[in-house]
Formats: sequence, structure tokens, C-alpha cells
Amino acid sequence: SVCGWDNDLCKNIYIGYCTADNNPGDPKNLDNHSGNGIVVGGLVGCLIEFCEASNNGWDMPRTGNGPVGIWGWNCDKLTIQNCISHDNKSPGTDGGGFDLDGGCTNSIMQYNLSYDNAGCGYLLCQYPEAPLWKNNIVRYNISYNDGSKNMQSGIGLWDGGKGISDALVYNNVIVNPRHAVFASHDISGIIYRNNIFVSGCEILKGHLKKSRFQNNLYWTTGNRPFAGDDKTSHSTFEAWTKSTGEETVNGKPSGFFADPLLILPESSKQLPTDPAKLAEMPFFRPGPGSKCLGAGMEIKDNGGKDFNGRELKSKNIGAYEN
Repeated sequence: SVCGWDNDLCKNIYIGYCTADNNPGDPKNLDNHSGNGIVVGGLVGCLIEFCEASNNGWDMPRTGNGPVGIWGWNCDKLTIQNCISHDNKSPGTDGGGFDLDGGCTNSIMQYNLSYDNAGCGYLLCQYPEAPLWKNNIVRYNISYNDGSKNMQSGIGLWDGGKGISDALVYNNVIVNPRHAVFASHDISGIIYRNNIFVSGCEILKGHLKKSRFQNNLYWTTGNRPFAGDDKTSHSTFEAWTKSTGEETVNGKPSGFFADPLLILPESSKQLPTDPAKLAEMPFFRPGPGSKCLGAGMEIKDNGGKDFNGRELKSKNIGAYEN
């Protein structure tokens, strides 16, 4: 845990090539965070890269504000990249892989792998009375089988106060037996582009009317409605787009409902735990004939490279340059 209270002093912190494993949490700590892997707060320009967080948070009894594998709060220009967060837990809430939490601005999560966490893979969250949360980016990440307990999704949104808006979420791959995206609150200005969303239940779940979806590919492996919240359900991709006006660009239809033909692992045991092995991972790429290939929309200032670190030349949906 790295926390700063004076941004004039706490700048340009570097955390790299670390392993945070089996931090259970303090069962006597009932009024603060405990059981996290790596957490930073009150910093400007922090970089976290090539770190692994695993099996943390399993003995943290606090019911609110539970532990997360790798995350930051009240940070500006925080970057979390090329990290793996897996098998993290929480007896209460959270227990996810990665998180840009309350007060984060101008921050990025990119080129990360999250899998088998109790909470969602990538959380965008504002805690009560937090400073402004705005202008954050989630790109070229992968989530597999996250949210077994909390949020039940690869990407999760939660607003416990006010002052949260505006994030770009693009070129991620979410494969989840439950939901790809879950929003407990309707947050303005969250834009999803060029993502692959595969799930077994509703692909989109919760309050997403203020979000914008453009040029994403959706697929379900189950027999459930396409999207829904506690009041409305959309049975199909076509019904959802017609009702909401989503998946249009300049008045023209965008987005696809089709099998992305992903190369998937037979089990999570085939996935890497060493961040240095991420570039060698063969999974979550679209196979031959996939509608993802060449179908991405142009996104400016996209970082210039894919999940593998290769230069971006073609426009694909998902995390890989094929």
C-alpha cells in the first residue's frame, strides 16, 4: 500500500515486477481496508506494471469497501499495465481484479489480465464524498470468469456518491459465464467501443442508459435476454438497439451480434500467472473468419500497441492485432 497526502511530494511513484500473494486481511480491522494486493492513493503520475496479485482478501470481514487485487484511489495520471490479478477474494464486497476507485482522474488500466476473481475484473467506482472521478481509460485488457460472487461481470460500475463521469472503455475482451458489464448506478459519459463481450446470461446488466455503446461485438453462450435492469428487459440485440438507439455511429448501425470465434483456454489453469508471460499467451484472439477482424472503429490516441505489445496497424475489435 502506497498513500500520499501532499500531491506536491508524492509524484512519479514506480511499482514494478512485484508479487502480492495470499494477503488474507486483518480480521480485527473493521474500519479500514485490509487484504488488498497492491493499492495506491493520493498520488500523481504513479506507474504499476508487470505485477501479480493473487489469492488476497479471503479473511477481510468488513462488509463494505472490500479488498481488490490491484487498484488506486484519489490518483491523477495513474497507469496500471501488463499486470495479472487472479483468484482474489472477499467475504464481503469487491474482491475483484483491478479498480480505478474514488477520485481517480486521467488514469489508465491497459494490457492487463484478470481471471477467477470473486469480484469483477475491472471496477470503475466512486466512494461517498470522494473527489472528482473523470477522464479515465480502460483499454486492451482481458477478463475471464470474473465476478463469481460480486457484480458477476467482467466490467463493473458503482457510484456511492457523486462526481463520477466520462471514461473510454475500448478494445477489451470480456468472457464471463454471467454478465460482461454490470452497472449498479447509471453513470454519465461511459463510452464502450471495439470491445468483445461474451457471456452466459444477460450480456449487459443494470443501469446503462447514460452509457454509449459503439462498434462492439456481442455473443452469448446461454439462453437469456440480451440486456436488462430491474425494470426493463431486451430479449435480443436487435430489440435492444431499436429501443435504446445504441450501436449507431453517425446515424448508421454499428456493432455485431456474432460468435467472435475466440481461442479460449480449456481451464484457467492454462492462463499465465507470471506477467512476463503475457505476450506469449495464445488465448482470447479471434480465429479465422471472425467478424472482429478489420471491423474496429478508429480511436485516436489509442496507445499505439495491442495486448501483445505489437504496433497497431489494422483496426480490429478486441485486444489483439492479428
